[in-house]
Amino acid sequence: MISRRMTVYYETPDGDELVCKYIYHHTPGFISGPPEDCYPDEDEADEPDYYLNGGHVEPDQLSDELAAIAEAMYESTDDPRFVYKDEELDD
Repeated sequence: MISRRMTVYYETPDGDELVCKYIYHHTPGFISGPPEDCYPDEDEADEPDYYLNGGHVEPDQLSDELAAIAEAMYESTDDPRFVYKDEELDD
């Protein structure tokens, strides 16, 4: 299994910083040998933690607009509004 710490940054027009952090796990599939021994890739992400200007926040504490952005931060990997940083973790 490969685990990565994902950190996604968004700066609001007012200069506030919203950060989303979560751990992403990837298990490579196996496609060799008899069918009963084969399985596909599996991906899983832990629940995200959100921070607004350095302080931990729950999504329901955010305005509707920021809550929608927070959800997009967790679900997207290539949205140009966000800055993405990931680092591989030792398993």
